[in-house]
Amino acid sequence: MEAYLSLQILQGLLAVLLLAVSAGLAWMVWHRWQASSWPQRPALDASVRVGLPALAVLVIAAPIVAWWLLHLGEVPFGYLWVLGSACLYLLAGIAWLLLGQRLLRVYRQPALADQARFLPVTFACAVVALVVLLIILLLIALRPL
Repeated sequence: MEAYLSLQILQGLLAVLLLAVSAGLAWMVWHRWQASSWPQRPALDASVRVGLPALAVLVIAAPIVAWWLLHLGEVPFGYLWVLGSACLYLLAGIAWLLLGQRLLRVYRQPALADQARFLPVTFACAVVALVVLLIILLLIALRPL
């Protein structure tokens, strides 16, 4: 039972960190979009060099811990909330992948941020990932016991 409780705490911590990193990257893109100027490389260093690897680790670790938690709790993978969460997480993963790819491109070539649709589409990817993650957390919170 100690392992189950530890995994529940770890899953909650992963969810909070994933929300924080996703919201931080979305806020950064929103702020830069509204300022209509993309900062040069030194200003982006911390957010891209720390935020994107942290996002990658969290995106990979969260479903592994969740599936391990379901296995220990002997919850069948056939429940609708489990299947729905897994499908939604796949959609969020695609949005995070697109967000990371776009942020890396603008990090390497800051002139891309001047294109009319680059930052709005990047912000849309961040918002989709964030909203889908909130829906997943809502499904987990409202699951039948």
